[in-house]
Amino acid sequence: MQNPITHVLTPYVKYKQYAELLGMGLDATARQIKLKQELRAWITNAMFGWGIMRTGIKATGELLNFDDIMVDNGQVYARNVSIGNFGFDPTCTNINQAKCLWDRVTVPRQTLLDTTGFDHDAVRDLPSSPTNITDKLSGMSISTEAKGAMVKLQDEVDVVQMYVPEIESVVMMGDPTRKRSGKFLRTTEYNGPKEGPYTFLSFSPPVDENPFPVPPVSVWYELAKIANQCFEKMVLQFKNQKDLTFHTPALVDTVDQIKEAVSGDSIATMDPKGVNKISFGGQNEKNERFLQELY
Repeated sequence: MQNPITHVLTPYVKYKQYAELLGMGLDATARQIKLKQELRAWITNAMFGWGIMRTGIKATGELLNFDDIMVDNGQVYARNVSIGNFGFDPTCTNINQAKCLWDRVTVPRQTLLDTTGFDHDAVRDLPSSPTNITDKLSGMSISTEAKGAMVKLQDEVDVVQMYVPEIESVVMMGDPTRKRSGKFLRTTEYNGPKEGPYTFLSFSPPVDENPFPVPPVSVWYELAKIANQCFEKMVLQFKNQKDLTFHTPALVDTVDQIKEAVSGDSIATMDPKGVNKISFGGQNEKNERFLQELY
């Protein structure tokens, strides 16, 4: 996969050379922000779920002098957002009419403390990111011990960036799934395209009264068929479940007494540990969770 090539056209001859230079500049920017890799991941996410891309301008740390004023020129960025870290208001039925859109990111705590405009007291109260690892898709491939070791080098926190179209603002807060607080970390005015900072990609037409698209993977192999097969397997597992009693040969009489006993009875035996009840087969909880995810 090659880097994208931008062709900037103009109907005015005198601006043709400038248009070519502008196209070369856009190509250089695409290479700097690794747009090729982001687009590839964006398409892959759309195939298996939903392609979500966040774009904006970030600080570069390089200051330019404009009329004796030092200004950071900024750098455009494009970042894929995992569907597990993305959300919208619970009343949304059309993603283009959502009252708010947000995504969760992990950032160093010190970066927030060093940035002006943040409520530093609220930042210090945020829980460390490793405590949230079980709530993320990344938890499937990253162990708690590994991330715990990294936090010793750099303390990280999970924050939510929420875009509110109605007031054209971006609100940053701590991850509410871990610790709820009435304080916002920062509220800034949104200066960007009227469509918002998120761009969505799907390979199916919009679903009526549903903000989520239908991923192609579910079209290739119907989810209903997978769910039915999973349900049949769970029923067979339930039928094959057996509870068996194992005992030493010397405790045959004791086992017979156990079978005939009722609640509250007392049975005398020389070896209570010589009788054990063991279950074989039965329903697998992982299959049940998978079936719930399908629905």
